[in-house]
Formats: sequence, structure tokens, C-alpha cells
Amino acid sequence: MNMTNTLNTPIEIAEREYPLKFTAYKIRENSGGAGRYPGGDGIVRSFKLLAPATLSIIASRFEIGPWGLEGGGRGKPAEVVVRRRNGEVVRVKSESIKLEEGDEVVVETPGGGGYGKT
Repeated sequence: MNMTNTLNTPIEIAEREYPLKFTAYKIRENSGGAGRYPGGDGIVRSFKLLAPATLSIIASRFEIGPWGLEGGGRGKPAEVVVRRRNGEVVRVKSESIKLEEGDEVVVETPGGGGYGKT
């Protein structure tokens, strides 16, 4: 499954094609930067694995969120977290990681930078 700003695979299709079950798909509230015109909020998409798999993350904006302009604040940076079924929590950046059945992957996309001083 490829989650970018150009592809929004419906949950029903992804669940039919891949061994996973979605646990959340929602707006990442307050992730946009402050400003006269606040940055847009990112999304949260999470799912549990129904079979072992490998997750590969190829992304950026994990350390520093998107910048604001003309005095606007930065958006929150992206974050990918794996919650292992044994309780361990692993933060994933640009890398590959082996997953087991029952592991949950939580993907939070960055918020946009704000524009203008508040």
C-alpha cells in the first residue's frame, strides 16, 4: 500500500488486498502550524497486521515540520509508530522493519506550515 498525498486507497480495498485491518483514519487535529492562515492538518491512518509483513518507510519531514511563511508557525513533523503486540513501541523513520501478526502501525502525516503572524 502506498500512502502519499497523491493516492488515497479506500480502506475497504486495502483490507481486501492486504492482510491488515484498519483501526483509525482521521484528521490529525492541531498538526498545522499557527498563523493568520493556519496550516492544514495532516491525517492519522493506523492498521493492525493479520499476517507477518515488512514495512518500508520512504519519507521525510520526521525531524522538522514544514516551515511557515511570513511569520507563520511550522507544522508538526510526520511520525510513524509501530505498537508491537508484546507492548513494545518502535518509532520508525526512513527504514524497513519486520512486523508480526497483531502489530499495529500508526502513520501520522505532517501538518502544513502556517502563513502570516497571528
